[in-house]
Amino acid sequence: MKWFVYAWRNVARNRRRTVLSAAIVACGSMALLLSIGFVLASFYGLRESIISSELGHIQIGAHGQFEGNEERPLQYGLSPQQVKAAEDEFQQESGLRFSTRRVLFEGLLSTGRRSVAFVGQGVEPEKESRLSTVFAPIVSGNGLSDDPSRPEQILIAVDLARSLQVKPGDTITVMVTTEDGVLNAVDAVVAGTYRTGVPDLDRRAIMMPLQNVQSLLVTQKISRLVLALRDTDATDALASRLRAQLPDLDIKRWIELAPFYNQVVSLYRIIFTVLGIIIAMVVFISTANSMLMSVMERIREVGTLRAIGIPDRRIQQTFLLEGGMIGMLGGSVGLVLALLTALVVNLSDIRMPPPPGRTTDYPLIIAMQLDSSLMIWLVFIMLSALAAWAPHRVIRRLSIIEKLNHV
Repeated sequence: MKWFVYAWRNVARNRRRTVLSAAIVACGSMALLLSIGFVLASFYGLRESIISSELGHIQIGAHGQFEGNEERPLQYGLSPQQVKAAEDEFQQESGLRFSTRRVLFEGLLSTGRRSVAFVGQGVEPEKESRLSTVFAPIVSGNGLSDDPSRPEQILIAVDLARSLQVKPGDTITVMVTTEDGVLNAVDAVVAGTYRTGVPDLDRRAIMMPLQNVQSLLVTQKISRLVLALRDTDATDALASRLRAQLPDLDIKRWIELAPFYNQVVSLYRIIFTVLGIIIAMVVFISTANSMLMSVMERIREVGTLRAIGIPDRRIQQTFLLEGGMIGMLGGSVGLVLALLTALVVNLSDIRMPPPPGRTTDYPLIIAMQLDSSLMIWLVFIMLSALAAWAPHRVIRRLSIIEKLNHV
């Protein structure tokens, strides 16, 4: 206890130097915490947007469905019997929120004056809206309806609608090739236009109610079953169980269908690692320089302690304790400043520019996690202690007489 008090008195002896060293540690820890918070929020936001906007947590399809080698529509589609068998298996899962059916199809849209190729989805509107609060963000008009008594409806991506010069309420012809290779067409009413946020899709995408698409394709098959879970962390366990229960079907997790996510995560981790190393080096060198000045001023004091029988290891531990105290002070201040900054930023609704390949902006969020915050706090305490240990190595080689006679 007395050595702790002694170390604290030495820290408080030169307040200006201590404040400067602690400020350097505080700035470094705050920068790292905010960087980690931004990266973690980006990872979480990207993950949840991928899951909720399109992929769901798990997708189920027939063998060959996910390879993209279909030679005719729904060549690898799920039959009603396969759908029922799959739903019977996973409906008992407590972690499942719901499942929804989708049909993927392609064809031509025609206004009579112009025809444009499209890629479309047949969806269950009510369930899709439960999957995502930003399902098919409407630019004009209305969304789709599950009401079978309403005429064929279609949602058209905003750039495709602009290209065809159609607006909500207009009638447009949808032409497709059925599962048997026969050309079929239907006149559909444009319910509204929507924006996907992906430029390529905004120029080609449409949506129609599932029953209308099945009628148009003259089939009862679907392309995929999409599962939405209560907890994303339960995805791997459920996928493993479903693979064992449904060996005749392909079970794909969201991360397997979104290679872009892994690429972004890898890039951010490399950037953050380099940034963290640079910040840690700056803090270590600055703190070591400050501690070196303190140690050099106290050479005669160290010599006196050695002369009265204090072991050199005990003196070294005292310097380590002093560095750790400075790191604790600076790290605590940095943690508080980072929390306050994150709170202000999260409440300010600052918008970030669209990421590559997107057309919509997103809010700037900084996520502060307890485990990462404590880890950074401890890292800077250790860095400061190490910065205090290094200068002591310089004077350790001096004899007691040389220390006492040092001017």
